[in-house]
Amino acid sequence: MDRKKAQIIEGIVSVVVNAILFGVKFWVGMVTGSIALVADAWHTMSDSLTSIFVVFAAKLASKKPDKEHPFGHGRWELISAIIIAFILVFIGFEFFTGSIERFQNRESVVYGTAALVVTIVSIVIKELLAQYGFTSDAKQTTPL
Repeated sequence: MDRKKAQIIEGIVSVVVNAILFGVKFWVGMVTGSIALVADAWHTMSDSLTSIFVVFAAKLASKKPDKEHPFGHGRWELISAIIIAFILVFIGFEFFTGSIERFQNRESVVYGTAALVVTIVSIVIKELLAQYGFTSDAKQTTPL
């Protein structure tokens, strides 16, 4: 399987899994009042957005060189990385200001079994996604 096709498949798997994780983490974070879990849910959603950008960038970057782009379209991967960085900075700033506000208002958080279970399951799933990514990268670079 070529590199671009593997990136696209890996990106689609990541979008689906991270979207499901986002929903569960966000719901549990809202129920428990945990801004940390809600922030982690949005971080997970940013992983989905990142994967979407990677899929589109891989498709655009794989276009053959043309008259206007004699060296190809590989810069699309860099452009998508810049967009992702801006999104993450915005999300981080929003949670930073929200955390300060909650701290000043002395809002409490009720942690329970659900928050603990969701956090542990999320860690395991994210590790499995990372291992899947590493495995597919290794298969791409291994000569046949």
